[in-house]
Amino acid sequence: MDEILIPLDVVIEAGRLPLKRGPKALQEKGIPFYKLTKSGLLVALSIDELENKKLVLDKFLSNPEINEKEFVDVIKMLVKVSPKFTHLIFEIYVNAYCDGKLKSLLPISISEFYRISKNTFAVQKELLEGFHKLSKSSKVNVLKLFSKFT
Repeated sequence: MDEILIPLDVVIEAGRLPLKRGPKALQEKGIPFYKLTKSGLLVALSIDELENKKLVLDKFLSNPEINEKEFVDVIKMLVKVSPKFTHLIFEIYVNAYCDGKLKSLLPISISEFYRISKNTFAVQKELLEGFHKLSKSSKVNVLKLFSKFT
């Protein structure tokens, strides 16, 4: 915690729990407990195994460091329609930070998303636009094909 997560501003110490037994130093200082920062919430959203993603997403989207209301509105809409895709967006963003393509996780912006992943989202946009233009029977065939991949 002290060597990685705190310096990266993923977690902060939220307090200390007193001990009644154990080493005297721990009895006096207590055992620290931590909470996620806004950056930590973003990192958590990129983890597939995260439970209660909706709660974490709501907490993250209430972040005043997200300057673009359009981004918040679209993410809220997308999570209802395609939660896995929405969390993939956060995973791509956090991976870009880990790969050194971003200087910091926050503030988050649409232009940064575009810069780091334009090809990925261009392919998905092309798929959505093409799918929208298909006839009903063609849509069913495409969905059958994709269901074989999941």
